[in-house]
Amino acid sequence: MKAFEKIKTDTQIQRITMTDESGNFFGGTLLIRGAKRALNFVCSIDNGQWEHVSISVANERRKLPTWDEMCAAKDLFWEKEEEVHQIHPKESEYLHGISGHTNILHLWRPVGGWAEEENYEKVKEG
Repeated sequence: MKAFEKIKTDTQIQRITMTDESGNFFGGTLLIRGAKRALNFVCSIDNGQWEHVSISVANERRKLPTWDEMCAAKDLFWEKEEEVHQIHPKESEYLHGISGHTNILHLWRPVGGWAEEENYEKVKEG
């Protein structure tokens, strides 16, 4: 994931709030260039193992972010060549949202990248 300092200077960010002094948790609102609606986001490093960004449509609990909005968010928070996944977990482990807000999509990446990707690069180089 990009450093907080780099993310907060992106002109697509309308408002950003650091909610954890360690830098492992922050959120805010972003407006992607050319978009007609704002998105809320929360970024975190979960258990020091997972980079995580949740995205929802600002002021609209019944609509989901679009594919294009999720792609733009991915490029805002991660480098273009970093692989990031939208994971559909088991029902028992699903994050259903905060305060009844269920239309939130999540992007995940292990800290340090995906093992298969790293192994592929080693074989390719080797």
